[in-house]
Amino acid sequence: MLIHLNPEQELHVDFTYQLLKERYKYAETINIMGMSLPTLPTYKQHRNWLIENVKGDHYLYLDPHPIAMVSVRTDDSGEWKIENEVGIFVLESEWGKGYGGRALEAMFRLYPRHSFNAKINPDNEQSKKMFAKIGFKHVAEIWRKDE
Repeated sequence: MLIHLNPEQELHVDFTYQLLKERYKYAETINIMGMSLPTLPTYKQHRNWLIENVKGDHYLYLDPHPIAMVSVRTDDSGEWKIENEVGIFVLESEWGKGYGGRALEAMFRLYPRHSFNAKINPDNEQSKKMFAKIGFKHVAEIWRKDE
């Protein structure tokens, strides 16, 4: 079941911060260089970011307790605008159980007739397999030269 992420609810902030801590535990294979924050923000910074930035397109996936967070957004923060970019974070204790795909598919039902994009760290084999399993196709690697 999906529910909207509510940054005013402490339980939602706690859960998403737990997911964020797990993300930084595996930063080398999960984060994307130049696109992810280089260090883990504090709990207060995280809460403030949620309050300022989270709109209606972020969801918690429950079965029956929170297991994952999914989102869909337009990313125009870099050189390229990416429409309908999806994101997924699953509790480490639930990896490999199919929750990531089920959470994304539940979100896709809210956005019928859309195409979706995902940026995946090339070293994140688990994520690549999950996205392929639910119908995503590898389109291109993005190369960049920073000065």
